[in-house]
Amino acid sequence: IIFLEDDGRIINVEEAPPGVEKPGFYSDQPCRVVLEFRRGWCAERGVEAGDRVSFVGGLLERARL
Repeated sequence: IIFLEDDGRIINVEEAPPGVEKPGFYSDQPCRVVLEFRRGWCAERGVEAGDRVSFVGGLLERARL
C-alpha cells in the first residue's frame, strides 16, 4: 500500500497480507491518494518513502476533488 501526498510524493509504504480488508494500515500523515499493489511489488522495485509518483491523464488532479 502506497500513501501519497498531493504532489505525488510517497509518504510511506506498508506491506499488508493479501485479502485483509480491515483497518490497521495507515498513512504516517494526512494523504490524498492510496495505491495498492501486489505484496512485494514495491520492495522488488525499490519504491520507498520520499519517491515521487507521476500520473498520466490528470489522474492525480482529479483525486483532489
